[in-house]
Amino acid sequence: MKGKVWNELKDIMSQKGITGRALAEYMDVHHVTVSRWLHGFSEPCIKELIEIANFLDVTLDELVGR
Repeated sequence: MKGKVWNELKDIMSQKGITGRALAEYMDVHHVTVSRWLHGFSEPCIKELIEIANFLDVTLDELVGR
């Protein structure tokens, strides 16, 4: 899920004024985990993708740029 997907996530977060730390708090993960997702070093599992989409109030399709 590297490349476009994480650019899409960054764009959505930026548009909504949501920080990586805010997402980390909501997800109950360390902020470094979110940073690694945003930079493509690791990927959230499907359960986490659903949580991210819910938090950002977007569909999974929107989250992955479909």
